[in-house]
Amino acid sequence: MSITTKAMLACLLGSLVVLPTVAFADDSAVAKSDQSQSQTEEKRKTLLGDATGAIQDTQAALKHLDDGKTKEALAALERATGKLDIILARDPKLELAPAAVGVVTYDVQGGARCS
Repeated sequence: MSITTKAMLACLLGSLVVLPTVAFADDSAVAKSDQSQSQTEEKRKTLLGDATGAIQDTQAALKHLDDGKTKEALAALERATGKLDIILARDPKLELAPAAVGVVTYDVQGGARCS
């Protein structure tokens, strides 16, 4: 037998050994992956809801300040701060996450534009 034939037979035998392992893989690993993925998605939704609420409370505080209602503004800021503290307690890595991203482009003929 030539080396090429031996190599092809070795590959064929190797694939026959691996194939049953892949074909009869444990479905519990797939179920665990789906479960952890849904838990991660649920945590993400909760964090996003809290973050959205904090932004809304901050905007409400600014509106109250514009209207001269300092007590209402302080109450809204307390709620926003509490929500942000909860978010950071759940995931401390978010402490360094950017709050917003902006881009400034310059048009050579027209001047600056912000987006």
